[in-house]
Amino acid sequence: MLQVRPGTVVSNQRQRVHIQASRAVCGHRTPVRDGRVTLSRGSATTDARGRATLTVRLQTGRYLVRLYVRRRVSATARVRAIPNVAASAR
Repeated sequence: MLQVRPGTVVSNQRQRVHIQASRAVCGHRTPVRDGRVTLSRGSATTDARGRATLTVRLQTGRYLVRLYVRRRVSATARVRAIPNVAASAR
């Protein structure tokens, strides 16, 4: 399971995306250690608690966050980048 916060970011602005990676083992959630998380061109490695942070600047659109465990895609999540409406109203 891959949780991404925030799920929606403002496009063309540098923002941090926090990721929590876990898997179900015997009915319990266990963090995924040393998994590689990718978003657009950025990548990070999850820590012992299954957390990773990426700082990205995305163009408007939808992006796929992928979790790789042992070089295989284990989970995916989506992030949307929306235009900054307040800046374009000026």
